[in-house]
Amino acid sequence: LYDMLNRSENGSKSLAAAICEGYAFNIVCSESPDFPKAVRLFEKAISESGGLSDEGTLASYAYSLSMVGRSEESDAIFEQLLSSAQEERGKIAYWESLCVN
Repeated sequence: LYDMLNRSENGSKSLAAAICEGYAFNIVCSESPDFPKAVRLFEKAISESGGLSDEGTLASYAYSLSMVGRSEESDAIFEQLLSSAQEERGKIAYWESLCVN
């Protein structure tokens, strides 16, 4: 369903971004995550909408970056999130703890 909706030319950019973001998050949380695909989808969502919807989702993107070897970018995102996000601190710390540095 995500792939079909994502390929549709009739949808809005915000809908496409939300679809990519949700699909990427589901991939990361699956039993056998495809991190390169998740990163591509997160980055498509970011390019379509200018960002991700919340700090928890951004933390899962940072985790995905770490898992594909982009640790510097991942670390920078986690540092930014931990310095600014108060309500989502637990979610952010969880995702960061999964990273293998």
